[in-house]
Amino acid sequence: KAAALAAYSEFEAKCKELTGLCDDAANSIDEQVKAIEEAEKQEKLEKLHAEYVAMTDDETETYCPWELIFNEKWGNKGYSFEKAQDEISASLSATRTDLSTIRDVGGADTAYLLDVYKQTHDIGAVIRKASEIKALREQEASRKSEEDENLAILGAEEDEPRVTVVFKVECTKAQLAALGEYMKRNGIKYGRA
Repeated sequence: KAAALAAYSEFEAKCKELTGLCDDAANSIDEQVKAIEEAEKQEKLEKLHAEYVAMTDDETETYCPWELIFNEKWGNKGYSFEKAQDEISASLSATRTDLSTIRDVGGADTAYLLDVYKQTHDIGAVIRKASEIKALREQEASRKSEEDENLAILGAEEDEPRVTVVFKVECTKAQLAALGEYMKRNGIKYGRA
């Protein structure tokens, strides 16, 4: 038994030594393969970035930066270069269309709306903001028109001779306060008789 174990121990040691050599060689090859794959991935991504740069101008790059559209999957072997190019092109085209839309609807607020787009990259948010601004402007114009109308009425009344009328009112305190407010708003002087 001792002789068999001695032969086995020697064989086992040689096997471990050979297994170690094989593992070292496999690990070395694996590291080299990974390094080559990483280099290919980086080269592919650099070429895609160069394509992006070639497809952009300063404005498009400002509103659609590389970091915004970059997809880590583009570096994968299974992801075709052409598909990644198409995605970059589609993103840039969509941005150009969005910028054109903003200029069409923006009017005096174009610079502000472009800033909203730069922050959100969402044309829907920009359109909603443009609608909010338009609604606020319409409210302001309506209020101003009403004020102008009231001033015109008051101005016309000021040209008329003034009359003094004494009358009696029966109302609640709240109604009296509302009546007082009405008279103040319309420039009617009042007091106790």
